[in-house]
Amino acid sequence: PAAGESEGLAAPPPTVTRRALEDRERRALRLAEESLAHVNRSVGPVGQAVFDRLLKACNEVAWRGKSVLVLNQIRVDPPYGPEDCRLVGGARDGADEAAARLHADSLERVKKIVASTPALGTG
Repeated sequence: PAAGESEGLAAPPPTVTRRALEDRERRALRLAEESLAHVNRSVGPVGQAVFDRLLKACNEVAWRGKSVLVLNQIRVDPPYGPEDCRLVGGARDGADEAAARLHADSLERVKKIVASTPALGTG
């Protein structure tokens, strides 16, 4: 090899098909739309921070007006403190003791996550 050249030349870059690029673009657009759906412009930064923290921890979180619905069983209302977390719907009417305990444990976990949100000054 000449001066400055290395023995093992790098392999050529892999070929990328048009279909692979289109698939990647569709995926990126879908992820961007999902992220945008998680933003609620009618709440302040504390509400959004609580939502984001719960989404990261629980993955099944949605906005219901200005309230955050977690796992379809716990609602966090403004001003988004631990005392604003409540069981809703069927979660309140536990069919059996085991289900009631599970819901109570979920509620306590959500309260801890809400309390640990940096926007509330404790995380």
